[in-house]
Amino acid sequence: MFNFTVKEDEPLEKEVAVDPEMLGKVFENLLEVKDRKSRGAFYTPREIVHYMCQQSLINYLETNTDIPVEDIEKFIHLGDFALDLKSIKENYLKLDRLLKDIKIVDPAVGSGAFPVGMMNEIVKARSVLTVFFNESEQENRTNYNFKRETIENSLYGVDIDSSAVDIAKLRFWLSLIVDESDITEIQPLPNLDHKIMCGNSLLEEFEGVKLFDEELLGEIPKDYSFELEQVDREEQKLNQERREMCTGKKEDKGQSKEIKRELERLKRKRKQIISGPKEDVPQLTLDEAVQKRKRESQRKLKDLKRLQKLFFNEQSRGAKRRYRSEIDRIEWELIKETLREEGNEEAMERLEQYKKNKSKPFFLWKLYFSDVFQRENPGFDVVIANPPYVRVQNLSKQEKEMLKSNYLAATKNFDIYVIFDEMSLYITRKGGTLCYIQPNKFFNSDYGLGIRKILCGSKYLNMIVDFRANQLFSTATTYTCILICRKKENASFRYISFIGNNAAQLFNKFSTGVKIVDGVIDEPVKPENLPHNFWSFNDAKTNKLFEKLEKLSNPLSKYVDSVFQGVVTSADPIYIIEKKKGKFFSKFLQKNIDIESDFVKPLLKGQDIRRYKVRKNKFWLIFPYEVHDNKGRLIIEKQFKQKYSKVWSYLQECEYALRSREKNKMDHSKWYAYVYPKNITQFEKKKILVQVLSRKASFTLDSEGIYYFVGGGNAGGYGIALKEGVNLTYEYTLAILNSILSDFYLQNHSSRFQNGYFSYAKRFIEKIPIKEITHEEQQPFINIVDQILSITKDDDYPDNLEKQVRVEELEKEIDKLVYKLYDLTPEEIAIVENFNKEK
Repeated sequence: MFNFTVKEDEPLEKEVAVDPEMLGKVFENLLEVKDRKSRGAFYTPREIVHYMCQQSLINYLETNTDIPVEDIEKFIHLGDFALDLKSIKENYLKLDRLLKDIKIVDPAVGSGAFPVGMMNEIVKARSVLTVFFNESEQENRTNYNFKRETIENSLYGVDIDSSAVDIAKLRFWLSLIVDESDITEIQPLPNLDHKIMCGNSLLEEFEGVKLFDEELLGEIPKDYSFELEQVDREEQKLNQERREMCTGKKEDKGQSKEIKRELERLKRKRKQIISGPKEDVPQLTLDEAVQKRKRESQRKLKDLKRLQKLFFNEQSRGAKRRYRSEIDRIEWELIKETLREEGNEEAMERLEQYKKNKSKPFFLWKLYFSDVFQRENPGFDVVIANPPYVRVQNLSKQEKEMLKSNYLAATKNFDIYVIFDEMSLYITRKGGTLCYIQPNKFFNSDYGLGIRKILCGSKYLNMIVDFRANQLFSTATTYTCILICRKKENASFRYISFIGNNAAQLFNKFSTGVKIVDGVIDEPVKPENLPHNFWSFNDAKTNKLFEKLEKLSNPLSKYVDSVFQGVVTSADPIYIIEKKKGKFFSKFLQKNIDIESDFVKPLLKGQDIRRYKVRKNKFWLIFPYEVHDNKGRLIIEKQFKQKYSKVWSYLQECEYALRSREKNKMDHSKWYAYVYPKNITQFEKKKILVQVLSRKASFTLDSEGIYYFVGGGNAGGYGIALKEGVNLTYEYTLAILNSILSDFYLQNHSSRFQNGYFSYAKRFIEKIPIKEITHEEQQPFINIVDQILSITKDDDYPDNLEKQVRVEELEKEIDKLVYKLYDLTPEEIAIVENFNKEK
């Protein structure tokens, strides 16, 4: 016996007997995944799955009924405790039919958590409705039958990883049988090969060639099954009433004639529904040969759906083999038909290699799941997932180009989850729901521009639950949100965010429908009020204050020559050395080294850049370049040997490692150069410094152009060089950047990190509003900054409380000057300072 989490939407475990051989196969498949993190796949916490499944179901039922949403929420959240609701009683048939017919897909299915979670919610809801059905109907309304029906009719999944697909299938099977006490009564397990499939969800083409023509789906017939089911139920009730009269169980008070007339009416109604509305026969507008091919393709699609249904329940090995072979043959024939139409049959030869492969570099949604798209209002009712988080740098050049040519969301150095967002809107039916747990970085990142435009322009946004700097994934430093879209025009959407350190507890209450007053932001937002360049979710008064600041000022970018990144050596353990007890130590060689001390440059790491201060550097940089007249060049080998022979000897000791960088990219005569020698002329200039990641503004001034600093990631810094001739001094600019007001602006437009940290990356600091004033008006700021810098440069400053208190007083004076400069009202000052207290 083994403990398995089979209800992914509930924080419970079950003891399940599992065939050890099956577990062995799963384990072998797991070994095929060399690095799950590189695929951007992370396990989703159960509480999140539970909420997302319930919310998706609530949206689906609200869209397709006239039941008040408050009643639907009670029905889904409370189950049996919502049976007294009149709207549920009156609509139980429609609700049951909708729950039976729902189409759900996870396009990055992983281990199957979301489809299984959705199945359990559907089973629970349908079980609640069973009390409204008569006794004979209740016999077949078992949890096992509900699960099997849901798996067959409603659940779909795709993953590029074949081992994940196998695990998802196992999860489905375990979930199907877990509640059954008598194993002998369980039907043979269904075949899931055409429900949970392997492929690349994001691409429907191969090497730029379209593989399936959507026109082959033909005219979509209207679905009258619900109307026919209602007729069936009315006939059953009337026939039951007539039988009771015939057997004397019920007295006939003249109703039998009325029942007969009503049955005749229902018979006519059934005939009318089956025959459908009369329509004019459309005139042929295409070539007869093309029409014939289309009719043939549509016949094949019909056969495909029939075979998939037979295959699902088939247990005979021989029959399964035949069905699978026939399904594959039809699918490939339809692909060939498309390629013939496009005159591109030679692509078929290159595709042959994927015929027997489990995984394909494409996925043809409308072919492989044709039953979902060959219906009225085609597409999925719910698309739900934790899409992979993979930066474009980790994709091949071909993958990157194909995604860029197919998706508007593929902007800048995009992350693949924004592509999943766009693709999923494409496969969602009108009125359907998209529900994703994904990074919130797209709110204000450069690469999020494309998806921000799509979401605002379409007005599909329904709800955003933002976890801000609270981490949900124990195995990844990822800051997430739940993105919910409904594929219809929404005038506004709900923005929900949890404040403080107890966000997890608040969310758990919120997810069960409990009304929370304190510790949560819950505001309606109009999509047109969100600018494309960034999303900042604030109240109306705060947004009005931002508008005021921007109107009175210009962004910092107008006044800077450059905001530049620190040194990226690509071999830090070699180029960055530490000074210990007067001697240089090489981390790479793990020993002290003897080099010319006048060659190395003082190097700051991000944590060395403090507010109005630079911490004494411990590290030094080997900088193999010389800068003259604002131009930099690599020091030639001959000159290096003559002037700095000890440094050259040290580099020679590391030569093999330096030549081997980036797959031997540096195996040439300039092997000792940096791979990416960016900004090498900028460091020995007057500049403002800032560390990339900080709890509050930590800008300082390098007035003599002494310091070099590291770049890359969140551990380094940026330098800010003002344009020559601008009417701004470095001291005035520094005062504004370190002010509470500017920090309030930046932190509301920046990325949040855990433990109260914010990003001070280039794209955020360039937007800070700077008011241009005369040199005379700048003088009060300059005077105070000079005083602060003269105090903080003292060696005893970090331990001298009196000096620290004096600096705080001077900073408050700057803040008052800044409030006056931007003409802030007492109410606006309160907004700024309250934000600073609440962080």
